[in-house]
Amino acid sequence: MYNEPIIICGFSGIGKTTIVRSRHDILDLESSEFSETEYTLSGLVRRNENFPANYIQTLDTIIDNNTKFKYILLSCHASVRQALQRAGHDYVIAMPAGEGIKDEYIRRWTQRKSSFQFIDRMSQDWVKMLCSCWNDDAPKIFIKPDHYLSDIVSVLESEGDDICTVKSKLNCFDERVKLLIVQGYSDDEIANLLQCNSDRIIGIRRRILRKEKVKDENSTRGL
Repeated sequence: MYNEPIIICGFSGIGKTTIVRSRHDILDLESSEFSETEYTLSGLVRRNENFPANYIQTLDTIIDNNTKFKYILLSCHASVRQALQRAGHDYVIAMPAGEGIKDEYIRRWTQRKSSFQFIDRMSQDWVKMLCSCWNDDAPKIFIKPDHYLSDIVSVLESEGDDICTVKSKLNCFDERVKLLIVQGYSDDEIANLLQCNSDRIIGIRRRILRKEKVKDENSTRGL
């Protein structure tokens, strides 16, 4: 039973829809079902004036009656994150990071047959949206090119999948560094993403390697 699920505000294209197909304990609360009401005669989508309040109200109802979801995936739109803050919800942000990653996400949206209008808007607002996520104080999960949300969740649950363990990892600096290391980010890239000294990252990397070495040795001896 998961009374307090982990809320992940995920950037479009990170693989939210894909991961829910194989996990019964993850809910993707698609924002377009709440933000869009109908098409006008000109073919444009009319925005729902109650969004994102209606979105957060539904989230509250799900959480109040939650018995099966460990993770709830939401839009990372700035208005959604602001509404989450006003409602007192903790959340983490899952966002892309890496050289040339914009082109990869345009390919992802194209492959899933997103509309031209959507792709064009996302392309034009790419920097603005990433900066908005970057400037948010919430913990962040950075996703490297060729990686998806499912890859990150696998790492988070590698040493225990109970919700308290996962939450503690998301709020632990060393564990956030580890998430980046396993994706292949360099020490300088990690330092830049987490805005810290690269020497600190080098030290954490060495500590992680030592722990893994001791774990392997103990496993070999049957301890």
